[in-house]
Amino acid sequence: MTYLLTRAERRQRLGIKSPNTELKMMEDGLLTRPIVLGQRMQRIPSNEIEAIIKAHLSGKSKQEIKQLVKSLEDNRKEYD
Repeated sequence: MTYLLTRAERRQRLGIKSPNTELKMMEDGLLTRPIVLGQRMQRIPSNEIEAIIKAHLSGKSKQEIKQLVKSLEDNRKEYD
């Protein structure tokens, strides 16, 4: 089952302490961007975080992870 995580929950799952590190990783294309659900509400699907973690654990390169992130974000468009 997929859950919608807050950015703080995502940082916790990834072991990232700093919000600035998280933002840098998003800018570099290494993390998916949050889904905006309202003026002050953003969430990230848990399945995307799990896929990124698995990619890191399997030794994927930064370029391969960037491709994965792009693919995950493109898959969101299927629900539009």
